[in-house]
Amino acid sequence: MFERVGIYPNPNRQEVLLFAHDLADEIERRGVRTLFPAAPKGSPAPSGSGTFPPEIPDLILSLGGDGTLLSCLRAAGELAPILGVNLGDVGYLSATTSERILPDLDAILAGHLLMEERTMVSLKIGDRTAHGLNECAILHRQQGRSIRLLIQINGQELGEVRGDGLLVATPSGSTAYAMACGGPLIDPSLNLLLLCAVAPHSLFSRPILLNRDSNVVVRPRGREQALALVDGQELGPVRVDQPALISLAPKVTRLAYLETGHFIQDIQRKLHWGRL
Repeated sequence: MFERVGIYPNPNRQEVLLFAHDLADEIERRGVRTLFPAAPKGSPAPSGSGTFPPEIPDLILSLGGDGTLLSCLRAAGELAPILGVNLGDVGYLSATTSERILPDLDAILAGHLLMEERTMVSLKIGDRTAHGLNECAILHRQQGRSIRLLIQINGQELGEVRGDGLLVATPSGSTAYAMACGGPLIDPSLNLLLLCAVAPHSLFSRPILLNRDSNVVVRPRGREQALALVDGQELGPVRVDQPALISLAPKVTRLAYLETGHFIQDIQRKLHWGRL
């Protein structure tokens, strides 16, 4: 049985914060301590943003949508596995919902969970490095403008892609931005990278699956202005003399689920696969 459970709510929705404190009361009644993240020093943000205190939780409940879970991941790092509770729209990464969490609470606190290790992607530019669960994106600094990017894989030139940009996604990210760009859905248990052009100006710029040892180098053509993002967070500019270096990250994310086989169920229930 877990002794300490962290609760990470979306701090921008009052109804989620209220639900978080009600949920904390239910957990405390079962003899389990709850921990909320502290807001950054000097920040006006309410409880539910920032980082967790030095005391490490055994499990973290992320309350919100997929964006909240990614924010929780950045705040929690490798502290504990994360169980997503969907209070948003699709909630693809979530294991349960606000309606199911209370009936499932005893099983969750008893540790009757499946822990999945999810591949992460690493982006390095100069001396800056960031890790993401979903994807790295190289886009034009000015939104809505196209860009030409030169791509190199394992030291070999792949060629140039022209369009809105390029994604290098994980299997988890295949159901996020990459799916909107026409990429395939990938079983999250696989350990690989997906290279996918964003709105390419070519009929032949198809997605490519790369093995776990692949190293991708991306640089803009000439003086074009490129910007690198990891899970939607800006890392900084990409230049010809300072390209983006992308590979699998040396660490993984641990997500908690209540049942096996959720990948097939999720693409049916949440993404409506196979329906008109």
